[in-house]
Amino acid sequence: MYFKVLFFCFVILGILGFANYGRAHIINVSTAFDILIVLSVFIYKPKFADQTSLLLFIVFFSYFVISFLIATVFQGNHLLDFLLAYKAIFYFTILFYFERKRIGGRQRFYQLYKWLVIFFFIKYVSSVLLSLNDRPLLFRENNFELMLLGLMFYLKFILFEKIKGWELLTIIVIFLISGSKSAIPILFLVLASVYLKGLTWKKILSFSVICMVFVAVFASLLISKYGLTGLGGIDRIAFFRVFLLEMMNSSNLEILFGHMRISALLETSCNALYFYPGLFSFKNDGSCYSLILHSFLLRSIFDHGVVGTLIIFYSCYFLLSRAGYSNRVSYTFLGVMFLNSLSVSGFNSVFFALSMLFYIGFSPYKIINNRDI
Repeated sequence: MYFKVLFFCFVILGILGFANYGRAHIINVSTAFDILIVLSVFIYKPKFADQTSLLLFIVFFSYFVISFLIATVFQGNHLLDFLLAYKAIFYFTILFYFERKRIGGRQRFYQLYKWLVIFFFIKYVSSVLLSLNDRPLLFRENNFELMLLGLMFYLKFILFEKIKGWELLTIIVIFLISGSKSAIPILFLVLASVYLKGLTWKKILSFSVICMVFVAVFASLLISKYGLTGLGGIDRIAFFRVFLLEMMNSSNLEILFGHMRISALLETSCNALYFYPGLFSFKNDGSCYSLILHSFLLRSIFDHGVVGTLIIFYSCYFLLSRAGYSNRVSYTFLGVMFLNSLSVSGFNSVFFALSMLFYIGFSPYKIINNRDI
């Protein structure tokens, strides 16, 4: 049943994505996908894989609730400011509940994957060829959604252990014409994981050609955007400078375990990033929170500390391992998340939660007593 809900939602949102060629979907896709994720709680039986999953669910859920009470009830922060900072914790809470629940087999996954690739290809190519949008998107800004496509492409390879030539070409075209500087390294990592396993001269030659194309496109993107302003024009550098300023004014405990739930940035930090008004606090009082730093890594270290950030990454690895995936697959997935977390919302993105649902729900491995069979 859940597969039908997933398939229907993706197809409908994909079709609606053709109705708009602006900077956003005609509806709030993130909210729609969040509802889809929450539905998994009600569709499946309220049963945990084992006591470990139950314990981790309780830990993450308690952390989320306690942080919510401190931030909104006792400190009076805006609810949306809190939710945007703690989405990753919310997603992991659901993922620990969802562990070892099945969505379907590999044929069902391929049915969903095939239509998704078709939608992406048509929308991106038409956007660029018809000059409708220089940064094409299907669901949301491509810095976010291409992470999902890259991970689904990798999962398809895991399930079928082969990649057809037309399929590889289609995926490469989508990523290269996207205009996304953060998406290209993600696909490069995924292809490296695929092609550098069991090396042959044919694979080495093919991967070398792909590398040269990726480097050329990536360099042209950087030159086209920063050729006149230089590296000083990269907004991520401005975010990192503000982050360093905040860390220099933080205690050792705050660096290790995060700031009080939730803490506004210094007034000087907010003033330095005044050119991002849409990312200031929902209280509209001129204050700003970690959201304005863009990068999930910077946001997570500020909100949850170095320890909390490491726990988030390890929790992702833990769920993949428990789903039966090898260290190679788990590290590749984490590498994709790390690259995405450098520039955008990473684990705080609904596309991360969807990717994890797919990897858990379509896992080709059968698990009994924590062992693959």
